[in-house]
Amino acid sequence: FRKLEFEINKQSDSCLNRLDTFAIFYRVIYSIVKEEEVLNTNSGKLADLLGEDKISELENALLKYILSLPRKYETIFYFPRITGLSFEEFELTPNAFIGFGKEDESHDENCSMPVLERLIHAQPIADCLYIKIVSSGYAYGTMQDTAIKNAFSTLEQLLVIGIAQDLFSLSFDSYFTQSNRPLVYHRDKEDPSNKGKVDAPVNINNLLSNTNISINRIRKNENLVHDNYEDVIDNIDKYIRKYLEPFSKIDSPKLSIENSDPIKTAIHWALESRLNINKTFSFVLTSIGLESILGESSDRELLTSTLSDRYAYLLGKNFKSRKILRKHFKEFYAIRSKLVHGRKVYLKDDENKYLMWGQEELNRLILKEISLI
Repeated sequence: FRKLEFEINKQSDSCLNRLDTFAIFYRVIYSIVKEEEVLNTNSGKLADLLGEDKISELENALLKYILSLPRKYETIFYFPRITGLSFEEFELTPNAFIGFGKEDESHDENCSMPVLERLIHAQPIADCLYIKIVSSGYAYGTMQDTAIKNAFSTLEQLLVIGIAQDLFSLSFDSYFTQSNRPLVYHRDKEDPSNKGKVDAPVNINNLLSNTNISINRIRKNENLVHDNYEDVIDNIDKYIRKYLEPFSKIDSPKLSIENSDPIKTAIHWALESRLNINKTFSFVLTSIGLESILGESSDRELLTSTLSDRYAYLLGKNFKSRKILRKHFKEFYAIRSKLVHGRKVYLKDDENKYLMWGQEELNRLILKEISLI
């Protein structure tokens, strides 16, 4: 088992943790043990249960699987609020697909997996929009698995771009709940039989359950206010492609990490800001997103001035507009400083507008930076 131990240690830096290693051992051992008549159950040792030949087979099976990592997985995210549409799955990029309905009919069935992998029986998912992400790593069925974590990071990028483009909207005034209905699934591309539900935490289920498509905003942006509502619905796939087109730039393998990381980091904080129900935290998270995309200054005293200048020159069209943008930015950061340095705990009612302003401007900066790629 020394070679196996070496390969596991090598993978632990990229796509495996201890729980993943246990899951792999459990899956492979279960697949062998369930088909064999055990030889001796007294000691409980695998060597006594299976015999030397099967132990050798087990070692080879484990080594083969570990050497196959990282593997390609598909992670499917369902959006139960987005219903009433009809279109075939289409490709946004080689790693991202959008469809409507059930991506896989077996998502409504209990998976025939070992006991530890079975989840409580869930009600069927109603026909709704789904986004399928292809990513590399390892997946066993939790959001901490590298492949699923990478897929969710890509989903964040799609959602924030969609929100910035007025395609998607988030409504948390009254939570739309999907009791006992898993909204995330994964599937091994090399072994499609290896699939199952993902144990997503409450905040991610809330995100998926409360995302909608902004039909009326699309109509307004496309000057279709007086057109038939159903006409927009019938061509919704065309608008989804159009509004999510900037995503193809940051999902390109040709894009360097140096150019993509600030944008992707800002996208993460932009979404976190909208998901946090505490407006004070949302305000601080928005400021982190702004710093991520505008770049930090080593001199904290010059931070506001430096960032406001970068912001104004990115989005301002002339001297007058840049002057106004600088003013608003400094007002935003004056509130941020009071929150961060303990002189304020809550936003006042008349300061909530600055949170909304910061979130909208962060979205504009994200789209602007993507357009410059």
